[in-house]
Amino acid sequence: MTIESTLESIDASLKSLLVIAMSGASASAELGKPEVAVTKTRAKKTDVAGFTLLAGDAEGTRYFVIPKHNTVARVAPGEVVPTIESTVEVSGAEYEAKKADYAKKSATATQSAEPAAVTTAAAPAQTVSSNAAAVSFKQVVDALTLLSKDTRPGKGRDAIVAFVGKHGVAKVPALEALGKNAELLAEVEALLAPDAAAEDDFFS
Repeated sequence: MTIESTLESIDASLKSLLVIAMSGASASAELGKPEVAVTKTRAKKTDVAGFTLLAGDAEGTRYFVIPKHNTVARVAPGEVVPTIESTVEVSGAEYEAKKADYAKKSATATQSAEPAAVTTAAAPAQTVSSNAAAVSFKQVVDALTLLSKDTRPGKGRDAIVAFVGKHGVAKVPALEALGKNAELLAEVEALLAPDAAAEDDFFS
């Protein structure tokens, strides 16, 4: 074999290798990079037992509507759940809606209601008054203490639970931060007022 023949053979071999290399590069370009798998993440739970939580409330907070007393209750984790008859657990949104509805009804009733006549036979004598220019929180606590000792149906401890729940707190001391002592005292005095039915019994 001559030198020319050897060189021609090497040249042909190099061209074949070049064609193969180019074919491989083209195939790689067509295939492209492997598709990256997309992993879906689940949204963090914002509800307890299917009931949506309100913003800022701890996970485990529960909300209740108490139609019997036209009030609502917010129960933080670890606190006692209301056992009042007709109590219904609702979502945070329903709690807020009912709270606003009951507050509106309460304000309307307070404006239209006439002063209740006080009789010593229907209920224990009440000495708390909201007529003072400045009502202290102690007056509110004194009134609630009287209400807790009231033995009439719907009064006593059940009435206290409903009252604090209506104002969005869990315990009496937390009411002071609301800064509306006169309004709170007026509501408690309305609860302490004699029942109309009890007064009518004297004339039946």
